Amino acid sequence: MNSLNDQEKLKQQRLANQTMIKEIGQEFWDRKKEVYDATLINCSEVHTELQNCFKKGKLWDRLTLCINMRDKFWDCMDQQKKLLNEMGYGSPLKTEAENEEILHKADIQYQQANEKDSL
Repeated sequence: MNSLNDQEKLKQQRLANQTMIKEIGQEFWDRKKEVYDATLINCSEVHTELQNCFKKGKLWDRLTLCINMRDKFWDCMDQQKKLLNEMGYGSPLKTEAENEEILHKADIQYQQANEKDSL
């Protein structure tokens, strides 16, 4: 009878561990999506420019699938994602107000970097 109790305890412990691992994995994907969504917000102007290129761009741009605008868009996405992750955006320890501040700071840093590049 003692071995049945031990087996049941092990089974319950395995189930608890599996649930914990699932929750950690879900938190990881939730944060990843949150950062991605925030990145899209900060790159929305460049995304709109890319969409306009596809719809109304010059013939050469459309024939090349707007490669210059696509590169600009993905550069924005990569830089924003890096900045947001470095600043801890979406961390469980951050409040909504802190996340908004981080989002704003990342956008300003990206804009300033682009102004320097265009000079």
